[in-house]
Amino acid sequence: MIRIIELLNEHRDKVNHFVVGQAVALLGLYFWWWLSIVAVVLVAVGKEVWDSKGNGTVEVLDALATIAGGVLIVGLYLL
Repeated sequence: MIRIIELLNEHRDKVNHFVVGQAVALLGLYFWWWLSIVAVVLVAVGKEVWDSKGNGTVEVLDALATIAGGVLIVGLYLL
């Protein structure tokens, strides 16, 4: 259990992206499931574009973590 907590602290940024992806997907599910996926991808790419303008570090893994969080929520919804 301690190792899991250490890993979460070590990768806090990716965990935050994952959770934001989940939140965006949940909001999108109030409309349509496919809109959730579109919104999550737009948020993920938009954040990395914003970072590229000097506001942070561009990381593909950040975008993938955001998308993975959204896909998890939509996947569970569609079960």
